[in-house]
Amino acid sequence: AVMPIAAVAEAKHDADAELSTLLRDFVAPLQGILLVVVGICGAVQSGEAVCLAPHAWRTSEAKLSAAVGGRRVMLINDFEAVGLALPQLRAHRVISAKSSDTDVDVMGTEATQES
Repeated sequence: AVMPIAAVAEAKHDADAELSTLLRDFVAPLQGILLVVVGICGAVQSGEAVCLAPHAWRTSEAKLSAAVGGRRVMLINDFEAVGLALPQLRAHRVISAKSSDTDVDVMGTEATQES
């Protein structure tokens, strides 16, 4: 299951507590979840993450693991998360942006129903 939680990055209050709550509420009803992977805006090192934009905040795999009932949590950079997801992207969700010099494939942004 995938849950976009971009709203957390916009929070002006305790983003770490908000992320913990969102993860807990999302993961709690799911059965058989052994690993929760979270793409974080910013540097991730040794299980710790620092996000500087738009407001500086920190989190850790240990803190988020506690929020999701002890399940293993892995923090990765958000750009790494996108890179890992691209091979799973369905062809109908890719838009070819054409210019006179180059062709660029980008992820679709329209909210379409998955088929």
